[in-house]
Amino acid sequence: MKRQTGKREKMEMERAMRIWGRRDRQARFMVGLALLSFLYGALPAAAKGKAEAWHVESPWIIDPAGRVAIFHGVNMMNKQAPYLPSIGDADIERVAGWGMNIVRFGIFWAALEPEAGAFNEAYLAEVERFLDRFHAAGLFVLLDMHQDVYGEKYGGDGAPVWAAIDDGLPFRPKPFWGLDYFTRAVIRAFDNFWDDVPGPDGVGLQEHFARNWRRVAERFRDHPALLGYDLFNEPYFGSHGFVTGKFERRYLQPFYERAIREIREVDDRNVVFYEPKITKDFGTRSQIGPMPFEKLGCAFH
Repeated sequence: MKRQTGKREKMEMERAMRIWGRRDRQARFMVGLALLSFLYGALPAAAKGKAEAWHVESPWIIDPAGRVAIFHGVNMMNKQAPYLPSIGDADIERVAGWGMNIVRFGIFWAALEPEAGAFNEAYLAEVERFLDRFHAAGLFVLLDMHQDVYGEKYGGDGAPVWAAIDDGLPFRPKPFWGLDYFTRAVIRAFDNFWDDVPGPDGVGLQEHFARNWRRVAERFRDHPALLGYDLFNEPYFGSHGFVTGKFERRYLQPFYERAIREIREVDDRNVVFYEPKITKDFGTRSQIGPMPFEKLGCAFH
């Protein structure tokens, strides 16, 4: 039997989520999640194209012309099907006119792989059209594989229903969506993902996820607007501990290395960003260590 989140850990996380819920949502949109202020210097417009690859010289991101880069941007995503934002060219131009130069653009596992083993090429084509529009406006793009409360089955976004393996546990939504993370079904679904249990086709869930990233990288690696890939939004630990480092060391970092390896087999040009566990948002320390890859960035919130 899998251990559920401890009472003390649950109380601490619920308190943090209540504090989080009282914050101004628009401010979190523009600053906490989307600003992507990596604190880097002058950057050419995306419309000039990508002559060479991006580089990382810690703590800096270096543009293809060899200059330190500064990014200011916003999130753009639609967390419901068809998982594409309803924005016009005027909206994109307005963002550029505000002085922004990057968009964190949400893509979703449920849209990429609605059935196990079948990639949705039509969705990728729509995403590419957005990248073309951002490029025309002089904006770079960070592709973010987004999730909230694991996936569609729990009223959230991210994983398709077929990948939400909760062993039949009941799910009843809480008054505040952030507390749905503490329901037994959601905890079990995350645990089964981190344990890489097989999907309906017998292939592990993490293997499916990594293959999606490989397909995304194959499609967009040479797009001139692309900065890189944000592997997993706000990783939740399931039953593996609120403040301990076990989750990141035993589960999250090996998962990241698996996904990065898939990406690097087809794309060594762009930057791969990883996120610490979700509680880093509330001040806990990350235990993710060095990884054997180049061009990595930490997308803390």
